[in-house]
Amino acid sequence: MNICGLRITVSFLPVILGGSIYIIFRTERLIMFRWFRYIELIDTVNSLQKISTLYTFPDWFKYSLPDGLWIYSYTAISTEIWGHFITKQNVFWILSVPAVAILSEVLQLLKVVPGTFDCTDLTFYLMGLLIPFLTSKNNFLTLIHMKNIKHVISAVLFLFFIFIAFGSMDDKKTKASSYHSLQNLESDGVHPQEIEAEHSDPKKEAIIIQLKEKAKQDWPNDYSTQEFWINQQIEAYDYMETIDDNSIKKQAQRDWPLDFSTQKYWYEQQVEAKKRLE
Repeated sequence: MNICGLRITVSFLPVILGGSIYIIFRTERLIMFRWFRYIELIDTVNSLQKISTLYTFPDWFKYSLPDGLWIYSYTAISTEIWGHFITKQNVFWILSVPAVAILSEVLQLLKVVPGTFDCTDLTFYLMGLLIPFLTSKNNFLTLIHMKNIKHVISAVLFLFFIFIAFGSMDDKKTKASSYHSLQNLESDGVHPQEIEAEHSDPKKEAIIIQLKEKAKQDWPNDYSTQEFWINQQIEAYDYMETIDDNSIKKQAQRDWPLDFSTQKYWYEQQVEAKKRLE
């Protein structure tokens, strides 16, 4: 393996680390967990998630660092492939993904697209973009050939006009903003990326209140564990609500009335065993 290939291989490590953080600290609302179920790795993933209950990590580590590592890996690999120079032939490939990520965060700030703006996320995006250039084997100031500076400016201009066009589109569907509800959740110590309360469901609201009380009793000074456990329980609750009433579901609800993750696990095990016996 040559030096370039080695550098590209090493540049994949940050995105692997970021993915591991997602797997360990995020709930099963993410699409990747569907993939894990499909390839029958969900039990292994659930075992890895126990790490989150052993140590306390700051929110920026769990929610923002993985995004920065993702941008860093993409930018580092792209610049390595293209010889550490930005030209008109490669500017799209090197800057498209970081530009979309940064632009989406700005659009969230302006409430043009759904989501909650996070300054920490934006900071890690910018760091992930700039660090590969600052540590490049070529001087940062020489990365962009002067003869191609017009193409770089044109790319920035293109993104700016896309932004304007997007902002001027007709809003054909009225959507209720979740911004204020997310702010309320933040004040309760729950990260906005991880849980969104559905205020139109009184039953679920009552369940969430009970879960919060139980979490405070079980882990009075461990807020990250409280948050992780509540998120897991709500995700499992939503799953159980999608299942039609049957004897297995009712048995699970009777045995573990406020432990929805156990309900879900036991239900799935029972259904799989029933299928094997048929």
